[in-house]
Amino acid sequence: MKLTRIEYRNWIILVLPVGSRWRFSCSPPSGGSITDNKIYQDLHITCAIAKALVDRIIIRCEITGLLDTWLESGQIATGQYFEISRLISALVKSQLSVHLEDDQTRPSPPPKNHPDPSL
Repeated sequence: MKLTRIEYRNWIILVLPVGSRWRFSCSPPSGGSITDNKIYQDLHITCAIAKALVDRIIIRCEITGLLDTWLESGQIATGQYFEISRLISALVKSQLSVHLEDDQTRPSPPPKNHPDPSL
């Protein structure tokens, strides 16, 4: 197993082998490094989780930029700005805590010819 380097949305994702498992580190264009400090059994799952992390961070940054613009133009009050920012951060953090460590954490597909209970 060897290091895997992925360029994704102007970020660099490094997927590193740890024995027979994997971990990742994501670097934004501005520098630095972000990881979830978890180890995964599957290379493809590790890559998918790293990309999801990058997507969530980018979304949070874009929404925060919009909030800044709205605050500066008077479209939202300071209290609204901080409440929305807090909610967005909480949502991103809760999503980042969701991870797949092994096959047992993946949901099982419904049996064939079984109606979807969500319908």
